[in-house]
Amino acid sequence: MDDGESELDCLRRELAEEVGLGLGQDPPKVWRHEVVAQGLIDGYDGLVDHYFLLRTTRFTPRGAFTDQQLEAENITALTWWSQQDIAGYSGPDVFAPRGLGGHLAALLSHGPPEKPLELFGVEAVAE
Repeated sequence: MDDGESELDCLRRELAEEVGLGLGQDPPKVWRHEVVAQGLIDGYDGLVDHYFLLRTTRFTPRGAFTDQQLEAENITALTWWSQQDIAGYSGPDVFAPRGLGGHLAALLSHGPPEKPLELFGVEAVAE
């Protein structure tokens, strides 16, 4: 997030820059994940991720960023994945948060939580 930017403003900006998706309504925030670890990301001692539930029809993602800007964000490809594909994936890529397939299955089965869940590894507890 940029200084002074709200979570939803950040979400809108990131979606526009990276995938070209505009938001009509404010989506529910469903998860929060914080990792504190030296060396995780150069120049930082950790990260905080905020997850929102967005539903959209399939489209060809193409945001405002150039391919070089996407690469600088560590984005090398944009691909649609089903929950089942994520849960069954055994390739070299890593989904965040860990256990994403299970988290998505619970979210799709039970709907958004009343308050965002704090994710710890593959466990989740109310924030």
